[in-house]
Amino acid sequence: MRTLSLVLTALLFISFSTISNAQKNALKHTVAVKENLIQIAKHYDVSVESLKKVNKLKGDKILNGQVLEIPRKDVHVVSGGETLYEIGQKYNLTSKELKGWNNLSSSKIRPSQELNLKPKTVGAPKNVPTSSDFLTAKGGSVYTSKHVVNTKENLFRIADRYDLTVGELKTANNLNNDAISIGQELILPLQSHTVVKDETLSHIAKKYKVTVTDLKKINNLKNNMIRRGKVLLIPG
Repeated sequence: MRTLSLVLTALLFISFSTISNAQKNALKHTVAVKENLIQIAKHYDVSVESLKKVNKLKGDKILNGQVLEIPRKDVHVVSGGETLYEIGQKYNLTSKELKGWNNLSSSKIRPSQELNLKPKTVGAPKNVPTSSDFLTAKGGSVYTSKHVVNTKENLFRIADRYDLTVGELKTANNLNNDAISIGQELILPLQSHTVVKDETLSHIAKKYKVTVTDLKKINNLKNNMIRRGKVLLIPG
């Protein structure tokens, strides 16, 4: 019995060490005694189905000592011999999407390389405005915010999202044509406003001759509440 106890303790120690390492690298997990897919999925905050898909499991049966790859929600760590196409198939993505989101000029990847599985930010300014992000320009301060191009987006849709013209977008980004790629960062030439005491969205909208609806849309506001010192982007 003592021998069995020592073996179990050793296996659990190995498992916890592996969990710690897997949490750090989000790559592998070694199955411990009496562990099941539900427990492992819960530990790593992933679904059982994604675990089964990534590890090509047809059922829920796993074995003690079996090494499982842990699917990360937004990052994939390249294994030896993997191709961009194979990784895309695993996550239902295209090679073009993976290349765009990871700034890859070719399909060449290397073992242990981390690949983003989605744009870092989508449909919203990339950074929160700070005092160092403003440029002096005719007509007032212009915030150098950015938009990361998402799947199926084009210049017209992005311009409409921020109440800009396609021409303004092209000029700000030195574009000679309308071609853009997934994951590409576009500069948004937007005016900004810092909220002062007792100001409301209605006051600010009236000042810049825009609608409250457009103000809320461009700043991702769910209601009309704003606080003093908050920097708002103004629709073009």
